[in-house]
Amino acid sequence: MTPADEEIVARIAAGDLAHAIDLARATIEQEAADPDRSSAERADHLRSLAERFYEVGTKESIAAARQFYERALLLREAIADQEPGPLADLLHDLSSLYFNDGAYDAALNAERRALGIRSRIYVEGDPRIA
Repeated sequence: MTPADEEIVARIAAGDLAHAIDLARATIEQEAADPDRSSAERADHLRSLAERFYEVGTKESIAAARQFYERALLLREAIADQEPGPLADLLHDLSSLYFNDGAYDAALNAERRALGIRSRIYVEGDPRIA
């Protein structure tokens, strides 16, 4: 965990969501400008941040989580041919957020995409396509 991530987690724990969100966004922008960070690394970090904010469970934190998940999705879609499994996992996570937020059509679409990807990359009978 980076020092910035530690600060984000500390601010979340302290209930200071506004500053945690601002710090997360600044960290994301810094990573986007770093040519040494791959799209996969950036997407994984965004997903990790999204999970942390989603766990808080407030309207504000879930909105931030959604933004981070959707930004990670854009990165993952760009490298889907090279890394389809992480894209499917991200779509599954995003479908849960959509479902719990009442966006049932978006949830269904994301879950169908995840299942379609998993059906192509895993053998029949694998629990990831059950």
